[in-house]
Amino acid sequence: MYMEAHSYLLKEAYIRRKNLRVYMNLQAIRENSEIWQALNKSVKTSEILELDKPPALKTVIDEIFTQ
Repeated sequence: MYMEAHSYLLKEAYIRRKNLRVYMNLQAIRENSEIWQALNKSVKTSEILELDKPPALKTVIDEIFTQ
């Protein structure tokens, strides 16, 4: 039973840490006007953004999915 509870707590901590990282990166996107404007434009025009246009977008995406 101890191992099951320990395993559950580790999984929950991992999920919460990942959610926090995603939230913080979303904050970084909102604070970067270049990325925010590009995202808004792509939504309005149905344009597909390239990963490195704007360049800062790649950095944020990498941080979300590689850690």
